[in-house]
Amino acid sequence: MGSTKKGICEIVSNHPKRKNFVASHPIAGTENSGPEAAFPSMKEKQRRNLHSN
Repeated sequence: MGSTKKGICEIVSNHPKRKNFVASHPIAGTENSGPEAAFPSMKEKQRRNLHSN
């Protein structure tokens, strides 16, 4: 696990409701990268990857 998810999972690791937390990553965008590649409808009807620790 990398990027932002690692830090977030570490922060919630001892939370009383940890079992209710699911780390995920949106699948959205195009072949272009960076903030300038974003567009308003980018996250509409997006899929997500679910990861378990």
